[in-house]
Amino acid sequence: MGLEAQAVGLAGLVVWGLHRDIVDILAVRLPVFNLGAIPTGLLRLDPGPRTR
Repeated sequence: MGLEAQAVGLAGLVVWGLHRDIVDILAVRLPVFNLGAIPTGLLRLDPGPRTR
C-alpha cells in the first residue's frame, strides 16, 4: 500500500493502529505515522480447533 500511495503522489500515510512490516516501510521511504509496531503480527485469541 505504501508503494501505491507513493505512486499517486501522497506525501505520507496515517494509520490508526499498529504496523508490523517495518522493514518494508523503511525500504519505501514514505513517512508513516502510526501508534507503534507489533513484531509478532496478528495473534489468535480464541482457542481454535483441537488437533489430535
